[in-house]
Formats: sequence, structure tokens, C-alpha cells
Amino acid sequence: MKKTLLKSLMLIVALSCTVLATAKTYCHEELKSGDYSIYLSCEKLSVGNYRMTIEGENLAGFGGTFFNPGEVDVRSTITTNTPAKIVCTIAAESEPQFYTPLYVMMPAEVNFGEIKDIEWGTCGDAPVDTKAPVMESATFVSATHNSAVIAVSATPADSIAMYQVMNADTKLGSFIPQDGQITVTGLTNSTRYTLRIYALKTTGLLSENYKEVSFTTENLTYCAFPTGHLGDADFGNPAGRILLTIAKKSDTSVSVSVKANSDAVIDWLHVEINGVVKELGDKTAGTAVTGELVFDGLSSLDFSCNVFWHTPDLGDGQWVTNPFDVKASQLCSETTTTVDVVANSAAHTRKMVLNGQLVILRDGIYYNALGSQLK
Repeated sequence: MKKTLLKSLMLIVALSCTVLATAKTYCHEELKSGDYSIYLSCEKLSVGNYRMTIEGENLAGFGGTFFNPGEVDVRSTITTNTPAKIVCTIAAESEPQFYTPLYVMMPAEVNFGEIKDIEWGTCGDAPVDTKAPVMESATFVSATHNSAVIAVSATPADSIAMYQVMNADTKLGSFIPQDGQITVTGLTNSTRYTLRIYALKTTGLLSENYKEVSFTTENLTYCAFPTGHLGDADFGNPAGRILLTIAKKSDTSVSVSVKANSDAVIDWLHVEINGVVKELGDKTAGTAVTGELVFDGLSSLDFSCNVFWHTPDLGDGQWVTNPFDVKASQLCSETTTTVDVVANSAAHTRKMVLNGQLVILRDGIYYNALGSQLK
């Protein structure tokens, strides 16, 4: 009995040691792939903040390398990218775990294999940073129905990795600045926000002060609304971008139509509303569909919708928005007829006829045809 118990205890200890041994600290660790080599460092800066550094020659970025939590593309976390060094600053609820190989562009893509069981610690060569950054300014620039662009600055400028955004006690995320601006995503349409912006250094230190920004997001209206494959209006392949109109026909009916938001030809349209399916065109025709699909007999103008479309380059494939919810207040009304859309994610400009008058909507502000702001 004693021998059996002793063996069991020894087995448990051995297994524990094996588990601990699999964790690896990466501090300037050399990785090789054929004739290529890089040096990898993985550091935990503070609770919820991590840094990955790649050093080498002819570095041009990453290939499709992803980690959890959140199925994050590591390319979205890059804060420094030079031919000799790439630095990624990662905000995550738990330690990042890569589930794809590490692909580094040098400048062609090189596969350095899977990086597993990382022990996110500290690499002791760098001096300890104890000085928090100072938030200098935050200014509202523009808003869409679900995002806002905010101009930001903090000191020391060369040490700022991201800006943390809080809505009351809710953290909306940490956003990497581009050209002195951050784009806060995941907002709700037609909502008034007062956000607090904090600066986050590359060492993980958060500013003690913050700057407030107030704004109201635009109303989401499906009048030539820019969207695309998987709901992405800026989908990488332009053929996967569309302008979607869902218009109210009566208290029990709506119409759905799409236009390509590129030079692509849409030759087939398939729409599902509350499980009812209607189609236009033919995947083999190669000619643009025209007209609209009308859905009658709806019990409510709040409904679920999914849109599929086809472009000739896809063969038997198809694009899809994925299901999304539509509210009656978001329908293109009888008095709002879209004439043209300038699909520009930066400018957010739309032309429409509103109550018989040509109106230009730019960054949430209405102008007449002469450029005067409407009250």
C-alpha cells in the first residue's frame, strides 16, 4: 500500500515537473528556419499588457499569425516596424497563446514554426520604467454609426504604444494610433458618448490623467449603406464590398437592393429575412442584376436579414454579410432616396435627396448643395 502511494506521489511530481518544463521564457531567443534567423522576446509589461519583439535583418512585417484570446491578427498589434526590429504591444485579458505558426516577412514569408507555452515574463536588460506618461490632448474628429475617430497626443511621444478608452467604468479597448489618431470601434448607433482617453507606454505604464471627448454616433440608415463580406465595408477584395438599401414599402413590407461598391458586377442576389428567401439573377449569367426584392406580410419591421451575392470571378462561390438585425428606425424611408454614395471610410460622405432637397452628409453633419451647413 505504502509503495503504491509513494509511486503515485512520484508520478504526480514528475508530471508537474513536465508541465512546468514545457513553459519557455523568450528573451532574445534565436529562432531559425533554413537560412533565416530572428531573435524573439516575449514580455509581460503589467497585468493585461504584453510585448513581443522580433529582431533580425530585412524585416517587413508578419504573415497571417494569430493568437488567443480573441483570435487576434498579430499585425494589428504592431507599434514599431523597422528592417531591424518589430515590436508588438498586446492588450489581452489573459496571456496570449499563438495557435498558428509564426510567419515573418523577410521580405518573403518565412515560417518559424509554432511558438507554444510561452512564459510571459521580463527580460532583465532594460531599465525599469517607473514614470507614467501624461495625456496631453484628445479631440473628436468624426463618427460613423459604430465608430469614432479621435485625435490624440501624449508625452513622451516616442514611448506611447496605445491609448486606452473608457466609457464610464467599461473599458472599450486599447487602440493603436495612426498619424496621431485612434479609431474607437464597437460603438452603438445614435448614442451620446463621453469617453475618457488614457495613454499607455510601451513599458505598460498607464497615464494617471485622462482627457474627455464627447460626441454622438450617426444613425444607421440602410440607404446605400456601405457593407461587405462578413459585414466588412472595407473587405480586402473590392468585389466583396456592396452598397445595401433596405427600404420601407409599407407597414408590413420592405424592399432590398444592392449595388457593387467597386467595379465588380453582381450577377446574383439572395436575401433571407426571417427565414424567407428571395433571389434575383443567375450565377452563370455574368450580367448585373437590376431591380429589388420585395418582402411582404412582415409582422414587424424589426427583423433579421442575411445577404448573399455573387461576382463572376468567384465561380460557384458567393459573398455573404452574415446575419444582422434591422430595426424599423434604420430603414430607408420614402422621403430619403439615395442618389450617390462616395464610399470613403475616412470621409464618410453621402449624397441623398431628403424631403425633396439634395443633401450631403459628411462626418455626421448635413450640408446643402452649395456647401452651407444645415441646421
